[in-house]
Amino acid sequence: MDDAERDEVGGAAEDDRVLSIVGEVVRAEEPVPLSVVEAALAAFTWRMIDDELTDLLEHAALSFDSNDYEHGLAGVRGAIGERSLTFEYADVVIDLEVSGTGTDDRAVIGQIVPSDIVSVELHRPSGPPATAAADELGRFRLERVGSGPIRLLCRFAAATQRPMLLTEWVVI
Repeated sequence: MDDAERDEVGGAAEDDRVLSIVGEVVRAEEPVPLSVVEAALAAFTWRMIDDELTDLLEHAALSFDSNDYEHGLAGVRGAIGERSLTFEYADVVIDLEVSGTGTDDRAVIGQIVPSDIVSVELHRPSGPPATAAADELGRFRLERVGSGPIRLLCRFAAATQRPMLLTEWVVI
């Protein structure tokens, strides 16, 4: 846009005045508030915390998912809405049964062998984990689990010197 067109639209003097004000604002040197700097540093620090924490844990891999076999067993099914999952790491086996089909009314029932498990945490991508104590046989139950991605964090008795296990994410 040349000067003649600018004069017709809004005036060159007005444009120059606006650009001058914007330039002053951009060049103004105000210190960033300390609370903003601290919040930015905290956010930057936490950006990789999940990856760093999982590096300290052992990972139990999904070895069986009943959904993978559903098509081949069309006439031989359990109760509608049930799903079986198995995770394994070394000599530890985590068997889960997920029942229910609603968005918030699923139950996760599991058993971990060997049974020196203390507690199980069900983690979601957001929100606090749900925790269940395991009995002497390694069994646990979590009620009212919503649909979506989950993973389990398994804590063993200190005397066993087993590492904490973290399962893969699965969508229920």
